Amino acid sequence: MHRKIALAVSAYFSCVAISYYFFGSLVLYNNSILHILSFGAIYYIGKTMYQGQVLKRILTPSISLTAAILSLLLVIGQTVCVQESIRFLWNSPANLWRTVSMITGLFFLFNLAIHALFQFLSSPCQPRTFSKHKGKRIGAIFLGGTRRSFLCLWFLIFAAWIPVLLAYYPGIHSYDVFIQFPQALGTQALTAYHPIAHTVFIRLFVVLGEWVGSRAFTLVSYSVAQMLILSAVFAYTLRAFRRLHFPKWLWIASFLFFTVNPYISIFSILQTKDVLFGGFFLLFHVLLLEEVYGKAPKPGKWRFLFISAVLLLSLLFRNNAVYAILLYLPCVFFIWKRKALFVSLLIPCVLMLFLYQPAYRALGIEDGPQREMLSVPLQQIALVANNHREELPEDELEKIGQLIAYWQYNPRVADPIKDTYQPKAVANDTRGYIDLWLKYLGKYPVDYVDAFLNLNLGFWYADAEPQDRIHNRGYLSTGFRSTEYVQDHVARESKLPWLMEWYDSFAVDTGFASVPLFSSLFSIGLPICFIHVAMAWCFHQKLWRLLLLSLPSLFLWLTFLAGPIAAGRYVFPFMLVYPVLMGCLMVRKGGVSS
Repeated sequence: MHRKIALAVSAYFSCVAISYYFFGSLVLYNNSILHILSFGAIYYIGKTMYQGQVLKRILTPSISLTAAILSLLLVIGQTVCVQESIRFLWNSPANLWRTVSMITGLFFLFNLAIHALFQFLSSPCQPRTFSKHKGKRIGAIFLGGTRRSFLCLWFLIFAAWIPVLLAYYPGIHSYDVFIQFPQALGTQALTAYHPIAHTVFIRLFVVLGEWVGSRAFTLVSYSVAQMLILSAVFAYTLRAFRRLHFPKWLWIASFLFFTVNPYISIFSILQTKDVLFGGFFLLFHVLLLEEVYGKAPKPGKWRFLFISAVLLLSLLFRNNAVYAILLYLPCVFFIWKRKALFVSLLIPCVLMLFLYQPAYRALGIEDGPQREMLSVPLQQIALVANNHREELPEDELEKIGQLIAYWQYNPRVADPIKDTYQPKAVANDTRGYIDLWLKYLGKYPVDYVDAFLNLNLGFWYADAEPQDRIHNRGYLSTGFRSTEYVQDHVARESKLPWLMEWYDSFAVDTGFASVPLFSSLFSIGLPICFIHVAMAWCFHQKLWRLLLLSLPSLFLWLTFLAGPIAAGRYVFPFMLVYPVLMGCLMVRKGGVSS
């Protein structure tokens, strides 16, 4: 009897959570017949799924922990998104009841959904895999694991992106090009503010354009080179999936995801470091996946040198990635226990730390500005100054004003604050500002949490708006900035204007937000949910080595939380890893050495 009561209570709170989450109150939903239908459906599904072991199955450690995390992310995320403060979770009895009800109900719904997913993945029916394609020339060419199939896939993926290059001809000149191109030209001093490797990469095509005598050729050749690199990585990934005998549907879905996905197509010509980093980051995951399966094409010392080279390229194109790998190294050492692999990952980290300090200084490369890594503490001080301006002493307000223009505070982007940061003020009174920050931390902890969660909301709240209403930036920037390099020399001359408008309807106007399910794939906050589910499956199946595949993304995601904004381009590396994480879900206990 107690099992039925527990199931009925869980179903009731699930209905309440749905009402509060989607309608904001119970008024629009509690008198509806849909409430009765929802209660009955959830109760029946739960009874069928748990099969009389309600509490035991609900409290399965890996599943219950994941369900709790996802429900907390949604409830806290919605409150921060709408109210901009976590105080509204508990500041009145009604709000406290609403919070508890939503967390309880969403916990049960997520628990039920994850149980259903894991039960499906554990079912005895085997997914259809590839045949050997004997006598099937086309299948052997494209679906085989040979070098010829790799070249054919490379060509197909590259060809699929040619229309987007024609649509945005001669390329997409946006984001940080106004900083990097002057450095690539030599008109400004080279700094480590952006990855040096990417600036040098741009420099190669600037020189090529000068040799040809066309600055438009610089942009086109850059786009083509990036398309070639990215399509090669995708072709290798698909070839690896074939060798690892992943389900045919996953191979086909991945191929379509790489080729016809408008966002991947746009990213292929986007002049930003995130694209090349994303490609190398995916390749790093695929190489680790092959190591887990023990099906590396050429095992041995050359294999580990290849892994080191790929990881080094990843770190060279993303400054904060080295911190993620440093967190990852102990996991490899203690869980995987393969010294050769550990050393192959350690070497690139050591090289990067050497580059960041003695090598860059010897070459005269200046460090990047401190304000980037101070985004969170500066936002926290600014919020305290705005919320408690009347109660703060005048000398403290004046001191904050000498550091930042705190009145320009924007909760979702740190640029208005960090761009006014005065490093000389900190240099003159470093201890004083540290003491001030610590003082406010003890006195206004909720404001500190609010500033932190608002700044990186998009990274952890899966239902966040793709175009945030506060900072009002599009999902992607496909513009053509009038930089010193292109001004009066190059202009956008789209060869397919209608296609460019269609792409912009997705990237800039976020037209995908109106398409159910499809829109969720490009949520900035979806990766962390995906990572948690993949990790839960590995825990559930006790696949400890496979668990390591999720950790680089998790640690990289943690470094992004300290950044100045949650933007669409930052999730590109995580988006590319989706097929690999899906591959993790295809593995059962005994399928991979654990």
